[in-house]
Amino acid sequence: MRLIKYFERKAKGKLVGELEGLRFLAIVPVVIQHYIERWHRNVDPSTLTEFQRIMIDYFLGGSSGVYLFYIISGFILTLPFAVRVTENKPKPLGNLKQYFVRRLTRLEPPYIAVMLIMAYAAYFFGKMETREILGYFFTGITYSTNLVYHHFNQLNPVIWSLEVEIQFYILAPFLAWAVFKIKSFQNRNIALVSAIVLAIVLQDITDITNGENFLRYTILGQVQYFLVGIMMVNLYLRKKLVPDGPDKQFWNVAATAAVFTMIGFYWVYGLIKTLVFTAVLTILFVGAFRSSWFNRFMKWPWIMAIGGMCYSIYLLHLAIAQASMEVMLRLKDNIKNDYLWFAGYTILFFGLLIVIVPIFYLLIEKPCMDHSWPYKLAAFFKSKMPWTTSVQKRDLPASKDI
Repeated sequence: MRLIKYFERKAKGKLVGELEGLRFLAIVPVVIQHYIERWHRNVDPSTLTEFQRIMIDYFLGGSSGVYLFYIISGFILTLPFAVRVTENKPKPLGNLKQYFVRRLTRLEPPYIAVMLIMAYAAYFFGKMETREILGYFFTGITYSTNLVYHHFNQLNPVIWSLEVEIQFYILAPFLAWAVFKIKSFQNRNIALVSAIVLAIVLQDITDITNGENFLRYTILGQVQYFLVGIMMVNLYLRKKLVPDGPDKQFWNVAATAAVFTMIGFYWVYGLIKTLVFTAVLTILFVGAFRSSWFNRFMKWPWIMAIGGMCYSIYLLHLAIAQASMEVMLRLKDNIKNDYLWFAGYTILFFGLLIVIVPIFYLLIEKPCMDHSWPYKLAAFFKSKMPWTTSVQKRDLPASKDI
């Protein structure tokens, strides 16, 4: 069996390959940003050349990949509801209990596992007081750190974006219903574009996107990206996101340019910059579908596999980068050459990432992609209980009766 088979993503419905490719494009800049950031914090700025400073500033904009994740979530979560509404199904919102339970059983086990690891590491290495660890752990697993502390979770700072995702998960069914109850395709587009622009304007007026404002790190500061995802659903259902069309070469170039432009947005703040950035991400998303060779690149098996592991990568990469840097800082006095020291950090970080993440993904995250895993797990433990085993044996017919 090919190695790639172990990493192929399980999906209950149709797997849209472009989404896995987009996940890849979202997670790679984020990983590179934190990898560069941890190194940049521990070097003497005066030793850097002008070119190095330019490249560092560029790659530190990799956090923009987070906003692409929001568009992907907006697409994935509203698509099934949009289908139900447009097809006039009896229950347009379907089974909401099942929807929320599925979100919980799919995302929470890997998340809690990582938070437990982070909490134990913080305690073991004496990084913070027990009271702080418990506070960040419990606000972390309840997705409330930003609401309680008004800053990032110190056990795993990257989870701020997951708190925003959860807020959208709650709203997604109702937003989908509200949008797709509008009968006209064009009117839905007009409504969505208007809502996106209005959200950005209101953010600018209220200064929500200011980095010091904790509301930036809530749905109020990020809603436009989810709305773009919903708009992409509208296009997708009308077959407007089809590859290899007459304009495929344009979308090849536009999508490629959008990838590098996206990373260049070091900090998205202000009316014009946010409008332009949102447009860039929209171009990238559309281009991922409507291009030719760019589309094929997105659906290359290993690109899709890495994209499929994005949740595990996202949860673990920052801790791996920090741990790698702390190891290298202990060796800095013994490695006099800065380039050799940076090479050591690079090899250690990516080596650990390549080993740890796939193991975590295969053992923890991927099993949770099976929507029936809680029932299978319960059945497994039930079968191992001594009283159930004895009952089963007692109920078996004697061999002479068979």
